[in-house]
Amino acid sequence: MGGPEDRAYLTVFGAPPSPVSVTVTALGPGRRAARALGVLAATWGLAALSVLIPVAHLILVPGLLLAGPLLAYLRFRASRVVTAVHGACPRCGVEQDFRPPKPWGSSMTTECPRCLNRLVLAGLGGATNSRHPGLG
Repeated sequence: MGGPEDRAYLTVFGAPPSPVSVTVTALGPGRRAARALGVLAATWGLAALSVLIPVAHLILVPGLLLAGPLLAYLRFRASRVVTAVHGACPRCGVEQDFRPPKPWGSSMTTECPRCLNRLVLAGLGGATNSRHPGLG
């Protein structure tokens, strides 16, 4: 389920930015709710499993029970998601498909499979990632 393509660029320290093509998919309310419920079920399932870990369960269980609704809210709030990134790595110059950025990072980063440099996706309509309204 691909969406419209946007132009952005990949940056890495010490190399000029490289333009890339980014596919962004809009999420409807049903899909957003399903993603939120999936995160909630995963965190609460981990909380249930954490009961079996001696001593650590005193921190893990309450932490996961509180984190579940917060993470579910953030997933539900994300109305668009980056599904594909294609272009040249600014460091090694190889044109390729990159993995979409991880949804919970503090910035939209991906890794070049060839040179293994961490690349930052920038210039995507002012939105940065799932922690901010818009992308997730």
